[in-house]
Amino acid sequence: MENKDIFKSVNKKTPSPVNLDEIDLDKITFRPITQGLGFHPEKKEIPIIRSKMSTPRPNQPFSTTFAPAPTLSVPKPKVAMPKIEVKALEVAPFSLRVTAFALDMLIVLVGTAITLFILGLGSGLSIEILVSILGPKDIILFTIGVFSIYFLFYFSILDLSSTAGKSLMGLEMKTIDGKRAGIQNSFFRSLITLFSLPLLGAPAIAEVQEKLSGTKIYKK
Repeated sequence: MENKDIFKSVNKKTPSPVNLDEIDLDKITFRPITQGLGFHPEKKEIPIIRSKMSTPRPNQPFSTTFAPAPTLSVPKPKVAMPKIEVKALEVAPFSLRVTAFALDMLIVLVGTAITLFILGLGSGLSIEILVSILGPKDIILFTIGVFSIYFLFYFSILDLSSTAGKSLMGLEMKTIDGKRAGIQNSFFRSLITLFSLPLLGAPAIAEVQEKLSGTKIYKK
């Protein structure tokens, strides 16, 4: 009996007393009591879809390539260009040129006479007294000077477009190649025409002023 009691006492595990002061609570891990009891929901695996697009590297912009849209070529309609008719220049006949020049000369003479009349009135002297003071020669030279200034000014400026006489006759002055005349052309032509007046217009009849100035009188 004693051996059996001793065997039972040896096999029986007696718990040793636990000292709570020696237990380090920070090293003890706690688990929820529901672990392993069937309370956890079943985890479902989510399939990962990998795209064919390349992922951008750090500090690099995201780039994608797109196919260009097809372009439709629409034929342009053919527009017929309007035909520009170039009018051929026609040299004015001699009779029309003489008539236009006579009208322009009349305007210059009237302007010269009005200027001399105003100057005579401004002096406060009669014509007889002016002739006796200045003398016939000086008066004639003064009249020619005023006429020459008016003549050159009238034809040099107005011939750039058309003088009054030429406009009434439907004429205009241009260069030989049909371009618009410049101030040097009109001045040179009027100067030669002025010197041809004492020669009874012989240089003008021979068209010397046209050859030297490079101009002609055309119909509009």
